[in-house]
Amino acid sequence: MLDVSQVIVLILALCGLVALAGAAVRALSPRRRPRGFRPFLSLLILVKNGEATIEGVIRNLVGLPYLNHWGLVNYDVVVVDEHSADLTPQIVERLARRYGNIKLARAGPGAGRGAAIEAGLRLCRGHAVMVLDTTGDYDNRELLRTVYYLINPREGHVVPSRPRVLGLR
Repeated sequence: MLDVSQVIVLILALCGLVALAGAAVRALSPRRRPRGFRPFLSLLILVKNGEATIEGVIRNLVGLPYLNHWGLVNYDVVVVDEHSADLTPQIVERLARRYGNIKLARAGPGAGRGAAIEAGLRLCRGHAVMVLDTTGDYDNRELLRTVYYLINPREGHVVPSRPRVLGLR
């Protein structure tokens, strides 16, 4: 026969198990995003000796019409300088002072592409990170379309020609 204290402990243990099971189900179930959700996006650009193209690429990205529901810019641009010997870092620093959503990271001499990406990822704040090159021959609509398919995976899947998507965080 169980006394009152044992019954209370048993009831509390069962309540704890139910709460734990509910938390496990919530953690493992796909997350539902609110309607109109736009994840914060980080655009990561790797560049070496790109003074001829980097300003145009950044100015193009600064004009990206990707805003949150308050109408504020919903992305940042992280440029990783891979030890350029030209004026690339100075150009990026000047543009970073002008626009608030641009950051400059520097990869050391001899650092590989992976180390450069890691240096940039440390500064990225986005839910999704896209790695771009400095050719600048991509269209902002293509970037936005890629983000749309990240947000709405049931709509299909798009693999753009230039940007590489690292995925949602």
